[in-house]
Amino acid sequence: MTDKSPAAEWGSLTSSEFQSNDKWWPNALNLRILHQNHPDSSPFGPEYDYRKAFAGIDVEALTRDVDALMT
Repeated sequence: MTDKSPAAEWGSLTSSEFQSNDKWWPNALNLRILHQNHPDSSPFGPEYDYRKAFAGIDVEALTRDVDALMT
């Protein structure tokens, strides 16, 4: 192989560098800001009790509804 070969450059990259999205799409939009878990992002508010809401679910009725939907 010569120094002009693309394989020479590829050989210097580690597996994670070669497979990273930054290598293939260097101008991609940074979407990390969308992965924040800010309390204001919840549509239910800080006082919402998931455990209480889940306890109020009629599982048998839900099962029938899903079964009817899927068949």
